[in-house]
Amino acid sequence: AGHAEAEVESQIDYVDDTISVRIKEGPRYMAGQVEIFGADEEMKMVLRKAILFSKVINWSSAEYASFAPHWPDQTRALARSVLAEHGFLEAEIEVHLTPRVESKTADLRVEVVDKGKRQRVVEINVEGHFRSSKEAILTTLEIAPGMVLTGGLVEALKARLEQCANFPVYEVTLRELDSGDHSLRLYLEEDDVSSELGQKREDVERALDALVQWINHWTGEERDLRVH
Repeated sequence: AGHAEAEVESQIDYVDDTISVRIKEGPRYMAGQVEIFGADEEMKMVLRKAILFSKVINWSSAEYASFAPHWPDQTRALARSVLAEHGFLEAEIEVHLTPRVESKTADLRVEVVDKGKRQRVVEINVEGHFRSSKEAILTTLEIAPGMVLTGGLVEALKARLEQCANFPVYEVTLRELDSGDHSLRLYLEEDDVSSELGQKREDVERALDALVQWINHWTGEERDLRVH
């Protein structure tokens, strides 16, 4: 609620069986500037935007700064997730609030103490497919050896495989190598009716795709169509 220096005193009166609480709120601070340290200019911009548009952090000059004990942890978790999306999965973040008495504002200071090594997927093994080429599979999934390892990569690949629908059974696993980089394994059981990836889809497939999109639009769900 913006009170950085609030003091609370309590006293128990055992005779009257009452508790007296005295609260001294002190000055109240509005949310001030967002300052990012320890990152390049591009990453500073990304982090600042994530903080200002976060509904969880809710940092706005029109709102009071939050000095709740859990608030730095929420801000730290947000910054770590942003860096993870850019391949820095083990970043060390410090968060501080600096009250400014003269302006009655509190600045938010986020410092990237250590980004850690940017992790990459240096090898991709594809198994189980028998018609679509590895190159076509990697192109469809938008992945390639040497790519930056981002947070949520496995979940994103599973979603793309569901949308692709050529592989009714699949496994996606990541393995960390001694170097700190990762190896990605795709086990894909390919059906024998869909057109192979990279080739022009048959008219019936395009019609079924359109039907699925129409159904998803009206149901508000994202589901694949299975034909048996």
